[in-house]
Amino acid sequence: MSLYSAKEIKEDKMATLDISILEFLTPAFTFLFILVISYAILDKFKLLGDKVAPKLLAAFSVSMLFIFSKEKIIYKYFVVFC
Repeated sequence: MSLYSAKEIKEDKMATLDISILEFLTPAFTFLFILVISYAILDKFKLLGDKVAPKLLAAFSVSMLFIFSKEKIIYKYFVVFC
């Protein structure tokens, strides 16, 4: 004989949403966000000319700085200067 009725067992097994994968993917989302924003700024103001490669390389470099910086000082400088 079971301690719980069938109705109680069904209610107990409700679907739950596991969002722990977002914690794992946060660096990738941060990298892509900074890459897109920095490329858009460089493209909008034509800081490196009309060619795509220099702008993409600079945007990639800025994104990598954000990802690999242990100190979060770079975030403050990016917000202040952009």
